[in-house]
Amino acid sequence: MSYKKQQPKLADTLDVFIDRVESIEKAIIKIDQLNKEIDLKNKSFYTEIDDKINHLRKVKIQLDLANLNEESTRINNELKNVCNDSSNQIKSSIKAFDLSLSKLTKYRVDYVIYFLTCLIGITICSIFFAGNQYAEKIKEREQKEHYMNFIKSNEDVLKIYNKR
Repeated sequence: MSYKKQQPKLADTLDVFIDRVESIEKAIIKIDQLNKEIDLKNKSFYTEIDDKINHLRKVKIQLDLANLNEESTRINNELKNVCNDSSNQIKSSIKAFDLSLSKLTKYRVDYVIYFLTCLIGITICSIFFAGNQYAEKIKEREQKEHYMNFIKSNEDVLKIYNKR
């Protein structure tokens, strides 16, 4: 019999759990892609700012203070716009991730927790059993060594007795 025929509810719950984990992984990949896009936008923005700053250094003698103030205001506004856009993208990604997590918690995760608890219990019992077997083996080895030492000591006594 297959596993699904024996326990269909648990199998369905595990399938749903696995599907949710996969959707979470996809959401994480999307967040990583958005992060990379934001990094690229930030790099291009900083290179643009650096180019403009270099240009301003070249022509700063020709610019008066009002033009410099207007340029800095424009750069500041561009920086605010880029920050707002990136924060909106991150917020939307986080909302999507939260929605996928909330959908996951709607399903019965208890079965998975019970399964993991049983698995941990079986593992602990096997560890104790293996430890008990190991202790018995060491005890047998010590008894064997004691017996061998007793025989060796008796051989010495027999040799001394036979010499007389």
